[in-house]
Amino acid sequence: MRLLICTQKVAANDDVLGFMHRWIEAFAASCESVFVICLEEGRHHLPSNVEVFSLGKEHGTSRLTRVIRFVRYIVQKRGFYDAVFVHMNPEYMILGGLYWRFFHIPTALWYNHRMGGMRARIGVAFAKIIFYTSPFAYAGRFKKAQRMPAGIDTEQFKRDERKPRKAGSILSLGRISPVKQIEVIIDALRILAERGIHFTANLYGDPTGRDISYLGALRQKGASLVERGVLRWLPGIPNKRAAAVYNEHELFLSATPAGSFDKAVLEAMACEVPVISCNPSFRGLMPDALLFKEGDSRDLADKIEQVLARSKEDLEQLGQEMRSAVVRDQSLALLVPRVLTMLKTV
Repeated sequence: MRLLICTQKVAANDDVLGFMHRWIEAFAASCESVFVICLEEGRHHLPSNVEVFSLGKEHGTSRLTRVIRFVRYIVQKRGFYDAVFVHMNPEYMILGGLYWRFFHIPTALWYNHRMGGMRARIGVAFAKIIFYTSPFAYAGRFKKAQRMPAGIDTEQFKRDERKPRKAGSILSLGRISPVKQIEVIIDALRILAERGIHFTANLYGDPTGRDISYLGALRQKGASLVERGVLRWLPGIPNKRAAAVYNEHELFLSATPAGSFDKAVLEAMACEVPVISCNPSFRGLMPDALLFKEGDSRDLADKIEQVLARSKEDLEQLGQEMRSAVVRDQSLALLVPRVLTMLKTV
């Protein structure tokens, strides 16, 4: 198959979207050729059968210029792709959907947000098939929707025995945004500190421009923990470096509520790091005993205390069980053939 992928960003060093670089590599290994249209292009090192076409956001192009470029690319390359995979941005489906339908080109839209909206509804209408991962995703309500693996590269994200895990080391990693409810984590850490529980916590991530004030509020809330030397704020890291960071910690925390299928949670599990989350989307991948009540810092603190009290052997077994669940249900090795098979049959 010759595949056209439309995505937001192609950049190996991106801390949020860097995983797409690995996805493209995986699709390229199973396709004759892959053409990628992205809103923004960064540094990448992709196989020789991949071509990347940027709409130019990295150079400050206008919205009209991006639209014109997109239409030009899909028309110029029409004879060079057999199917289209649109990742997360329904705008691409809105712009190209009628054209692709006219020429009977199979199209798939990956849309995993909890909420819809006009753009999502139009994009869904044009797509032949829709993919999602979270059971709470907006896309899941449609008959033509298929729930898919999250696409975790379990060869990249795995246990590194060379990295010792410090006892009581806690990690949160991801974009700094109100939807992540990081204040719940900070409050839980403060409760643990008041109880005299030994731990150190590292919070990795950067905000977008609109969330800088949110980060400021979080830093103020966690100032006493920083002064005690038990909390550190660290910048976001490229996805390709994340496995090393997971492997340095004994426990991963996520306070993101239902509706998201946070890849960082699954990446941590793949690295055999036990995870505590409030998101019921992960039920079946992790023990119910590690799911805390959404927004409840005290319940989170209780569960952290219980996990940190376990023996090293128990934590290792728990991590191995979590990795097995990700390999079984959520790996990139499962995702790529399923996407390509469905595109061939729609």
